[in-house]
Amino acid sequence: MKKLPCNSSPLHSLTLQIPNNVMLNVQLSDEQRKFTRIIYRNPAILSDKTESWAVEILDLSLKGCMLTVAEDWSGILGRDYLLDFHLGGSINITMELILARHDGQFAGFQCIHIDLDSICELRRLVELNLGDSQILERDLVALANNDH
Repeated sequence: MKKLPCNSSPLHSLTLQIPNNVMLNVQLSDEQRKFTRIIYRNPAILSDKTESWAVEILDLSLKGCMLTVAEDWSGILGRDYLLDFHLGGSINITMELILARHDGQFAGFQCIHIDLDSICELRRLVELNLGDSQILERDLVALANNDH
């Protein structure tokens, strides 16, 4: 099993396993993270203007995601991509992303645009899995202030 790339700053961590592919792993670091991630392993389609790739979502936040991609995937830092995935029922989420980092099979993306329906569903997913409305409110304030 490969480990996800991580920084060496001290983190406070809490992990909870929840049914339906969702595992909550809240990691707070005053130095780097302004958006709380939820672990959400789910298949997705990543595309640019010419190609599409099957990927797996590792985690999501209101401002981006971490994906596993093929080892030989040749993403370009700063390039725009589109991520589509099925959340459940008839709910699909589409995010416009920029590749922020790429290391082997791990690719980190920053969300640059998400439609209103998708952000509402993503917010609901994050809210249900955080169990702490104060953390979600902090994330929403950071998003509204366009913090990175």
